Amino acid sequence: ESYFYKLARSKTVEVLNKKIDEDPLSDNEDVDALRKNYENALKELGRNSYTMDLIRGYALLLAFHYNDTKNAKRELQNALKQSRARDTELAKCKISLADIYIKENNIWEATLLYGQVNYDFKEDIIGYEAKFKSAKTYFYGGDFEWAKTQLDVLKASTTKLIANDALQLSVLISDNLGLDSSNAALKLYAKADLYNYQNNDSLASACYDSILELFPENMTLLDDVYFMQAKIHSKHKKWRDAIERYQKAIEYDDLLKDDALYEMGIIYQDILNEPDKAFSCFEEIILKHQDSFFAFEARKRFRTLRGDFDEKKP
Repeated sequence: ESYFYKLARSKTVEVLNKKIDEDPLSDNEDVDALRKNYENALKELGRNSYTMDLIRGYALLLAFHYNDTKNAKRELQNALKQSRARDTELAKCKISLADIYIKENNIWEATLLYGQVNYDFKEDIIGYEAKFKSAKTYFYGGDFEWAKTQLDVLKASTTKLIANDALQLSVLISDNLGLDSSNAALKLYAKADLYNYQNNDSLASACYDSILELFPENMTLLDDVYFMQAKIHSKHKKWRDAIERYQKAIEYDDLLKDDALYEMGIIYQDILNEPDKAFSCFEEIILKHQDSFFAFEARKRFRTLRGDFDEKKP
């Protein structure tokens, strides 16, 4: 009967979603349980202006984990008709709907929705997110120069995560644009990136393999390829294969080195129970990559592994 019951009920499901998304050991049973949690919560609380976050989370779950884009779009399209919903909630629904259009290869519709949100929230985090996603749609479609123009604006974003992602993609485009007249390697990578986003791991892997086979001299792109291959291996819980690919990415000593070190450290610490190797990964980030997006979290994990928080330690 509490005034906060509806909020607590909704947020419990959202936190469970976040937990499963961030837990490398989560499996299909966890996802099925999450779906039931969403459905039970929506049945209890209803689909209204107070449950917009629940509706969005449920729609994205249907689209990207169950490939049910039809029902996912219906959920979001109905949510956009909620007359009492806040503008920010409607904007989030538009972004999620655009994400699903990309899942369906409907790039044009996605671009329109991202553009609407970016226009309505130019100086807001939601607007920055929409602008970054819009830039990626142009990247997927091979319009690299326009994508880079948008990304360069976002490098100054007040949102560190978006700024970091924008910087990485902008540098990738800069390093590979014009290396050949057709930009064949970059186009193939963009296609792989799209497949990866769509959860089509087999096609993404085939494209990454093709880049390694057809463009073995493209030193500016190969670390990105190895990094993304490692992410796919991790997704399928092939931890040793993931480590091997992350290590290859690190050897290029490029922009993704700190990302790869952090991901390796997580696997060593949380999955493989090899704390010494995890310690080395986090230590290298602290000593050699102080400006890394992962520096703060790496420092926390480093201190934990060193025993700084051990109650028995004097």
